[in-house]
Amino acid sequence: MAVPMGPKPWWRRWFEPILVVTIIVALFTVLATGGVTMFQSVKGDIRAAETRLSERVDRVNERIEASEMKLREEIQASEARLYKEIQASEVRLHEEIQTNEARQSQRIDKVKAEIKDLRTELKQDNAELKADMKAMDNKLDRVLEALLAPSPEVG
Repeated sequence: MAVPMGPKPWWRRWFEPILVVTIIVALFTVLATGGVTMFQSVKGDIRAAETRLSERVDRVNERIEASEMKLREEIQASEARLYKEIQASEVRLHEEIQTNEARQSQRIDKVKAEIKDLRTELKQDNAELKADMKAMDNKLDRVLEALLAPSPEVG
């Protein structure tokens, strides 16, 4: 004979399949939503880093172009002065050529040093970007690992 059973205790309802599936689906939805949000954040960080680098590269290029233009203008001005002085006197020309060559050499050295500094700054900016990109890559790896990691509730 079967013994009639009374109503189920309240805690047994938590083990019903529909409730367990509903809880698992809700947890998975929250996890997936959080993962997508983190991924979007990483993408935004990468775009911001790319924008900063692009702006820095543009500024460095502008500085280099300005330095080159300045150097060209100085060379052209020096050449014009030298040509006039050649017509005036050969003796004075020899002395002036030596003086102008020394000044131009110093200016060229100065501009070369400025270009070298700008290139060094660009290399540093590139190193910073690489570090930013590596950090973003690590962050993305953690996000992907979190998304791919099995949930302890699922088993």
